[in-house]
Amino acid sequence: LQNLLREGISIRNLQLILEAIGDMAGVSKNPDDLSEQVRRRLGEFFVPDYEAEPGILRAVTLDPRIEQHLVGKVQRSAFDLTLSLDPGLAQFLLTELGNRMSEMTEKGLMPLLVTTTEIRLAFKRFFEPSLPRLSILSYQELPARTEIQNFAIIVAPNALGQPAPEVNEPEPQTVAA
Repeated sequence: LQNLLREGISIRNLQLILEAIGDMAGVSKNPDDLSEQVRRRLGEFFVPDYEAEPGILRAVTLDPRIEQHLVGKVQRSAFDLTLSLDPGLAQFLLTELGNRMSEMTEKGLMPLLVTTTEIRLAFKRFFEPSLPRLSILSYQELPARTEIQNFAIIVAPNALGQPAPEVNEPEPQTVAA
């Protein structure tokens, strides 16, 4: 319940919360896992608070290559969930997110990132000290009727081990007149 309240999610629907905890309790006793499962069940109640217009979220998303990379950087213990990033990638993401947040705020939008459940909480905890106004939702929390309109996509830097695309310059051709 503290995890939910910390992120501004109402715990009024206690019956649904307890059902979700009961369903997940056989799999995990970790409070983070339980609260993430509850968020999925409660999404239809809190996601509308983030909508730019009914049924539409204007949000930043991450390049799937970044998400895949981050999944491997999530570290779990019995009682904690952390994200272990190299400083270069952390700075890149911090800069990109900060820029997109400023642009969203200037346009009257709530700074919002939508990502996968596997990295949502660890990502939130990692960046929250620097970006406390950034709200982070997972795709799995969104009601079926909710559409995501990308405000921006943060594209993977070449530092993720992805080779830079080669640019083949065409050979000069002689054209007979």
